[in-house]
Amino acid sequence: MYRSKRPLIFLLPIICAVVLNGALTTPSSAATPDCVYKSSDPDGDGWGWENHRSCKVSDSSVKRPDDDGRKKKDTGGPKKDGTLYKGRHPYCSSPDADIDGDGWGYENHRSCFVGTAKKDPGLIFRQQFNLSSPGLYQGDQLNSGWDTPRWHIGFDEGRVSIVTDDAAHGNAMEVTYPAGAYGSDGASAFLADVQFSMGLPKSYDELYLSYDIKFGKDFQFVLGGKLPGLCGADTNQAPETGCNTGGGFPSGYDGWSARTMWRADGAMENYVYHAGQKNYYGDDEHWNVHATPERWHRIQQRVVLNSVGRKNGILEAWFDGKKVLSIDNFEYRKIESVGINLFYFSTFFGGNDPTWAPTADQTIRFDNFAISTKPITD
Repeated sequence: MYRSKRPLIFLLPIICAVVLNGALTTPSSAATPDCVYKSSDPDGDGWGWENHRSCKVSDSSVKRPDDDGRKKKDTGGPKKDGTLYKGRHPYCSSPDADIDGDGWGYENHRSCFVGTAKKDPGLIFRQQFNLSSPGLYQGDQLNSGWDTPRWHIGFDEGRVSIVTDDAAHGNAMEVTYPAGAYGSDGASAFLADVQFSMGLPKSYDELYLSYDIKFGKDFQFVLGGKLPGLCGADTNQAPETGCNTGGGFPSGYDGWSARTMWRADGAMENYVYHAGQKNYYGDDEHWNVHATPERWHRIQQRVVLNSVGRKNGILEAWFDGKKVLSIDNFEYRKIESVGINLFYFSTFFGGNDPTWAPTADQTIRFDNFAISTKPITD
């Protein structure tokens, strides 16, 4: 049945008048709620984040019960002058995480900040697991997160998961080490190891590697185990030949490696394969510090390859910001085509006999991986 549209035409002047007189509010302002808690605004700019949406701090906002007595700390985001607070908030993976455009976003159950912060100009790789889904870490997540590793062990076997940690870390990668498993040779590798090799954009002469690590509750350090590090191979050979790691004396023509290890009681060290090494199974370079279970630690190392024909290669390490190792007489290579061209994620208990094995399942969490040509400060 036909109906006249004239009544709508008569209403248009009324609607326009209401809008011009400010009687209507914009949807964006009406949709922004007041924050329930004052602490939802960590940087004190009047904007907070609650229940996966922005909110405004108002007179009705209150303190959380556990906020009493706390001192306000720098939160890791951009100040008004463009510099950074000292803190542990990561960069947002996407600017879309910042809904209100104040420089702060929210991803994976934690705050993050966006492009107003100054990023490391030397950064060539970062992995913080912000875009990883909780649960088993394998397949597409592994490939997209690590530039499709050339090979891997332990992921398809279900020993690696993404978990949600504390507010400072959000998502983290957790590795499970089965009871009784050890070593990296033959069939034992498929029971004990989590490993992969990731090629770098090019071959470098100097690089920094940094990552966070947390040993699980009541962690059994036993005799020790392997942790990730940088390494290099001859770029004239197939990358799959990899680094020198599993025993033997490098020639200087066939690669090198500088991984980290934990030892008995949580003692930390670098574990290095290089030309002229003293021991068949690599050289131990002790840090004289110990890791504590259930506490996040920051590991950073610097590798500078030697000039060909000279023993002036450098290895430096920092543990929780403190310099714990500085050596400047390594011979990593005898030819220029050996560079720093691989990141080697390698972790397992061992050693190559049962005395290295834990008696119960163990876990270690990893987060905030970064590789850079300059010191890594965030």
